[in-house]
Amino acid sequence: MNNRHLFLCVITLFFTFFELNAQSYHIQFKDAQAAEQFFSSNRNDFLDIEKIGRSTNIYSVYPKAEINTKSYENRSEILHINPTVPVQSREIPNDTEYNLQWPLPLIDAERAWNEVTHGYTHDGKEIVIAILDNSYQIDHPDLINNIWTNDEEIPGDGIDNDGNGYIDDYYGLYVDDDNDKHPVGSHGTKVSGIIGAEGNNGLGITGVNWKIKLMIISGANNSTDIIEGYNYALDQRRLYNETNGQRGAYVVATNLSAGIPNQFGSAYPAWCGMYDRLGEEGIVSIIAT
Repeated sequence: MNNRHLFLCVITLFFTFFELNAQSYHIQFKDAQAAEQFFSSNRNDFLDIEKIGRSTNIYSVYPKAEINTKSYENRSEILHINPTVPVQSREIPNDTEYNLQWPLPLIDAERAWNEVTHGYTHDGKEIVIAILDNSYQIDHPDLINNIWTNDEEIPGDGIDNDGNGYIDDYYGLYVDDDNDKHPVGSHGTKVSGIIGAEGNNGLGITGVNWKIKLMIISGANNSTDIIEGYNYALDQRRLYNETNGQRGAYVVATNLSAGIPNQFGSAYPAWCGMYDRLGEEGIVSIIAT
C-alpha cells in the first residue's frame, strides 16, 4: 500500500468513526416481520443497523440525518423509538471518607443506590427512622439536612403547639427535659451517621440511606427513658396512621444501639412489650443484643 492509499484509508476510517458517533436511536418493532419490512424499505436512511439481542425486536440504528421521532412513532410497525442517551453512575458517592466504610459494599449498598438514593416510599411517604441514644450533634454538617422536624411545633415559643405533652419538641425529644435541647455527644452522632449521613455531598461519610429523615430521641440512658422514647416514636406513627398522613410522622423503624449485659427480655416486660406495640403500627425495631 503506497502513502496515498494509506492516507485515503485513514481519512475513510476517520469519517466513518465520526459519522457513527452521531446521535443513535433504538427502535422496537412489533415483531420480526415488521422489522424486516421496515429496513428493506428504508435501509439507505441509516449508516448502521444492529439488532440488540437475539430474542428481541429492538434495533440500534445510526441515521444518516436527523430524524423526527414523532413520524416514526405514528407507524404501525414501530412500538417505540428513543435516542440513545448516556447514563450517570450513582453507586459510588463522593464523600471523602467513603473508602473507609468497608461494611457498605458487603451489604450491596452500592447496588441499592443505583435504584434509589432518596428517602421516600414509592407512593411518596417521607421515611423516618427514630434513633434512641444518649447524645447527638444534630447540627453536624453531614446530618443537619436529614434531621426530622416536628412541623406542628413552633420552635422556641414555650408552647406545646401540637398538644402531645411536650413543649418545643421541634427537633425530636430530649426525654429528661421534655424538649429538644439534646445533649451534645459522639455516640448518637455516629449511629445517626451510619444510618443516614447525607450522601454524595463531598463530605465525611455516607449513610446507608442518603436522604432519610432521622427522628432524634436523646437521654435514652435507662429503661424508663427508653420506654418514653419509644412511646414518642409510636405516638407520631399512630397519629400518621390515624390521619392518613396529614399529621405525625411515617416512622418505619427505631434504632437503639444500647442494652443491659447478661439480661433477658423477660425481666423487662414493659420495655419489651413496646416492640409489639410498635410492630402493630408498622414499625420494625433494631437494638443491640
